[in-house]
Parts: sequence; C-alpha cells; structure tokens
Amino acid sequence: MLEVQRTYAQKLMGTRVRVACVGGGIVEGDLMSFNGHSLWLVKEDTDSFVSIHDVVGLAPRAA
Repeated sequence: MLEVQRTYAQKLMGTRVRVACVGGGIVEGDLMSFNGHSLWLVKEDTDSFVSIHDVVGLAPRAA
C-alpha cells in the first residue's frame, strides 16, 4: 500500500490535493514536492509537511 501512495503522490505533484491523516486530521493544499518520505503542501502561504506514514488517503481537489 505504501508504494501505491508514493507512486500516486508523484502523479499528483503540482495539483491541489486533500490528505486524510492517521488520527482523522485533514490537510489540503497544493502538492509542491514529494521526496519519498513526506508531502510538502502549500495553502495560502502556509507550508505543511506530512509524513507518508501518516497518510490514510490522498485525493486531487478542484482548484
């Protein structure tokens, strides 16, 4: 499952995404980078970094 998330994250680079995290948290923003271990999202000049191990779901969002 982790490899599927990594491949999918790479395909979504540069798009707006919604990330569901372990514990029920949701993070939304533009997926700026993925280094194989964490997602870097930006929304309204705020940076968020999410470990791939904390990702439960990842989906594109309308801009």
